[in-house]
Amino acid sequence: EFKPYILNISQRTFIYGYELQDIQNECYQIFFKCLSMYNVGTHRFVAYATNGIKKSMSYLIEKNKNIDLDAGKQE
Repeated sequence: EFKPYILNISQRTFIYGYELQDIQNECYQIFFKCLSMYNVGTHRFVAYATNGIKKSMSYLIEKNKNIDLDAGKQE
């Protein structure tokens, strides 16, 4: 059920140093973490998981936005 969502968000996301498969794996890892932490009485799981994936992707983008691209280059 979540595979099309994960494929869609991973194709629309660019993170320097990550390939498409890396981003998909991050999404699945977040999904399984949401699955293990989910509390039945608090939220609907679909909304909980999609928000978790979206927020985690935003966090990864922000974390990698300030990477110095010239750090590995030699002069």
